Amino acid sequence: MFVILLLSSCSLFSFGDDDNTLPKATTSGKRTFGCRVNGEVWIPKGYDGTPNWDAAWFSDYGGVVQVRVYRAVSKTEVEFMQMNPINVTGPGEYDLVSSDYILAYFSKSSCGYAEYGAVVSGKMNITKLDFDNQIVSGTFFFNLRKANCEDVAITDGRFDLKF
Repeated sequence: MFVILLLSSCSLFSFGDDDNTLPKATTSGKRTFGCRVNGEVWIPKGYDGTPNWDAAWFSDYGGVVQVRVYRAVSKTEVEFMQMNPINVTGPGEYDLVSSDYILAYFSKSSCGYAEYGAVVSGKMNITKLDFDNQIVSGTFFFNLRKANCEDVAITDGRFDLKF
């Protein structure tokens, strides 16, 4: 009985205690991600054959950290979020606003914000970038605006992922 209880309480991926709680901000590669979208807790969930998150490092554009996540809201609706700060050389604060590149986006069934100028403000603070252990951790926020769509405020973001 103890073994069953122990196994049922284990999870390889921890996105928060439940859909209403953001995970703690950590820096040890715990595979966590969470934020608020217009004040509501947003945690990756659902499964379509791929992980709910993906983190990567690219040496292009002076160094790019890419964080991509999705959330299945229903069987027919999926929301996506991605951040791609450039010129990343290590821990520090990086802009998510650019007139030349799409450095962040959010997409849901009613509106997609993946276009130039949609991000009106935003930053990613990378607190850990560990190439040896392939860990990227940090916090973020960004605000989106698009004609004929509601404004979106993504706040209190945090991630602790492996790449």
